[in-house]
Amino acid sequence: MDCANIIAWNVRGARNKLARVHLKQLVKNFHPYVFIILETHCAFQKVAVFWNRLGYTPIHIEEAQGHSGGIWVLSAWPGVSCNVVAASSQVVCVEFSNGGFSWVCAAIYASPVPSIREEAWRVLTDFSINYSGPLLAIGDFNEILLSSEVKGGNFVSRRAERFGALLDECGLIDLGAHGSLYTWFKHMQGNRFISKRLDRAVATDAWCFHFPESYVENLARMHSDHCPIMVRCQGNDRRVGVKPFRFQVAWSYHPSFSSVVRGAWDKGRPNPIRCLSQVRDDALAFNRDVFLGIFLKERGNWRGV
Repeated sequence: MDCANIIAWNVRGARNKLARVHLKQLVKNFHPYVFIILETHCAFQKVAVFWNRLGYTPIHIEEAQGHSGGIWVLSAWPGVSCNVVAASSQVVCVEFSNGGFSWVCAAIYASPVPSIREEAWRVLTDFSINYSGPLLAIGDFNEILLSSEVKGGNFVSRRAERFGALLDECGLIDLGAHGSLYTWFKHMQGNRFISKRLDRAVATDAWCFHFPESYVENLARMHSDHCPIMVRCQGNDRRVGVKPFRFQVAWSYHPSFSSVVRGAWDKGRPNPIRCLSQVRDDALAFNRDVFLGIFLKERGNWRGV
């Protein structure tokens, strides 16, 4: 089963005029087969005609409570069977099936309140324990993993470690993203700004295996304080932007690389999240300063032959 574009967006009100203009633009520009709308602020029935005209049918509607919550999973995917396999106010899991192959997409809108957000983590954990197939989770997690994912605000290591432990327990890996590093922006008093990467896509190894060319784009911010995020599940990745970190096996054969890893890990102690972040940064610096130099030197030697 080929998988095309999937967009998730914390739209901050699905009925207002600007939202409808921008939603039409996203459909026109990217033709997503699955559209996940978060923080809807209204009942779906109020905009059902709008979405029908765009060619989408509702798979599952988790209505908002006033201005809180709301997850709409909409589909324009021809020939694909959609079945809701788990649903709560913060997590909706939909199984897509076609031609004997199936996988699950978990639409996430985690509460901004940490104690309430734990319920979303419980639902996601319970589902992942009982499901061994390909799983993609996408949406607004309202949490960050690394200190580099926040600018102008505080990094709470305890909460980041809890989020990292959740992903590990569920067997989910961050797919990275092209485009802006941050997906949420807020103007504070005193002309101060806070930016965070609250929205992301994560997936299991099984999902990545079935969609090896997939990648994520943080699209341009529109009227909402959140950027739409899009998973492209087919086609070559030729975009320039923030790419997911990938370990290069060739590094391990260099005699200095093991000391680079040990030194980076010591810098991040005792926080394991900071350790991993430091290993990533130092490995990339090693690649640029040492490995790239070896490559350029060998290329020059070959030219002289």
